[in-house]
Amino acid sequence: MTRRVSVFLAGLLAVGIVTSVSGQSGTLNRDRNPHALGFQGGEISGTGLSYQRWRGEWGYQIAAGALYNAPSADAFLFDNVLDYSLGFQLQRSVFASDFNERVAGQLYWTVGVNHSGSIPREYDEDSGIHTTGDYIPVFGIGAGLGIELVFYEHISIPIELLYGMFWRGVDGDLADQLQVTLVPQIAFRYRY
Repeated sequence: MTRRVSVFLAGLLAVGIVTSVSGQSGTLNRDRNPHALGFQGGEISGTGLSYQRWRGEWGYQIAAGALYNAPSADAFLFDNVLDYSLGFQLQRSVFASDFNERVAGQLYWTVGVNHSGSIPREYDEDSGIHTTGDYIPVFGIGAGLGIELVFYEHISIPIELLYGMFWRGVDGDLADQLQVTLVPQIAFRYRY
């Protein structure tokens, strides 16, 4: 019985090695279509329009976005007068494979930095008027893993989970300004 289990495990190991070697050889989707444009959402990556570029096993992405809503306007979509973010990430592929003609994917490490800021909308109950609050800057760094699925050679959906550390420029002690948390991120891009 032990010999059968050993042979079975050795077979699984051999299949795993062949699969990982074949997944890394040849022209991969990220090499055929190294550029990507789309939308990224995340506290480290930045939220907004994004550009990504792969150069072999190494890649980078940048995302930026801003939302503005006049202080006197009703809080329709968001409560802040201004929200913006700018993020940069460096990525390194751990494993990549074209599973078939319609599906490709890769697992990658990522590290990133982010700067964002906001100006909150405040409501004065005495006068019934919306005003602007103080500007709040945020700086963040993070690291984690990402999985990118590519459908039909061009439709890319990366999902990432990072640990992030943030400094929020608010009044108070340094301990109140720092935060460490898990940061989920997602994107939708067209790869070309």
